[in-house]
Amino acid sequence: MPQVLAGSAWEPASLSGDYLDRLSFAADGSWVAAGDAVYISHDGVIWQEVDLPASSPGSSASQTTSAGEPPGHHHVAAPPGFAQALAVSGNTIYVGTATGLYETTTAGGELVDLHAPAHQVRGVAVDPGSPSVIWAASDAGPLMSADGGKSWTIYARGIGQPAGSQAVAFFDGQLFASDASGVYDWQHQSADWVLTSNQRSVVSLDAEPGALYAVSSLGTVDVLGAGSWTALTDPGAGAHIHGGVQHEPLAGVTGFDGRLYGAGSTFGVPASADGGRTWTQLGGGLGETSAPGQLVEHEGQLWAATTDGLYRFQLVRSQPASTAWWAGLVAAAVVCGFVAIGIMAYDPPRRRRGQARSEAEAAVPQEHHGAA
Repeated sequence: MPQVLAGSAWEPASLSGDYLDRLSFAADGSWVAAGDAVYISHDGVIWQEVDLPASSPGSSASQTTSAGEPPGHHHVAAPPGFAQALAVSGNTIYVGTATGLYETTTAGGELVDLHAPAHQVRGVAVDPGSPSVIWAASDAGPLMSADGGKSWTIYARGIGQPAGSQAVAFFDGQLFASDASGVYDWQHQSADWVLTSNQRSVVSLDAEPGALYAVSSLGTVDVLGAGSWTALTDPGAGAHIHGGVQHEPLAGVTGFDGRLYGAGSTFGVPASADGGRTWTQLGGGLGETSAPGQLVEHEGQLWAATTDGLYRFQLVRSQPASTAWWAGLVAAAVVCGFVAIGIMAYDPPRRRRGQARSEAEAAVPQEHHGAA
């Protein structure tokens, strides 16, 4: 499927049997995966496992979103206290769970509680221009720390349903957040949120160069570009029951070389080569129990954090035309031009000769034979 830069099929790569929901890469090249634990690797082969904090008696991995759907890709039951959010800034790792927000580094070591004044941390974003500024989407609404997690402030004014805050992301110098009723833009001067999109149940805000993708658990994908939101064609990945099996919704979008790839659907990975106008599926090799919670492109491969470890898919980058290719094209055009000129130069006399022949034949009397 060259139109979506596809290789042959998905293949298991690492951490087989481990429940994964998030994947990222650190500034030092480290791999960071999270799900039933936090996994750190410097080569993608040998992994260090960092345990997550135990769930509190009142929390549960089966927590639902404010829209009523389970968050993420839980076609396979999520383990207790699983990681719901992951962000990596420099070599610092932030992990959101049902009990709060935690921190560690790519060197490993236990997770440190940042004592955020909330639970159910579903999204984390670090200001790319000021790494000490951390935002989190939680059941208390959006949270912000300006000192690397030492102190926190809840900023929920303007959010329609603060307890249902799902995602938070920086894009083009602006901060965006979502809840069950829409997507909001942070107003720094007035310290409140302004509704910028009515798209419902947005569970993921994915920033790509030149575009911010809002992915809904209802299966819709909208894109913010050039200051306005546009609804893309439905990838056909909304949550539903098929054959008695719960098929989970799209959970996120990632881009590579002008193509889009969607994570979360148990029907495979929706892929688009035309900016989301049409979609196809890259599902071969994953299996229904391995729905990816997140996709990340890394060194020409698409990596998927799934309910059964890490999978990879070899991508084929579009190759620009070479100098030799252009030279050949020009030479062919020149040859075709000369041939066309030759035909045009030869064609008028030929047509004149044909016309004269027809006139001569018309001048010859025709014989008529009657009945004997």
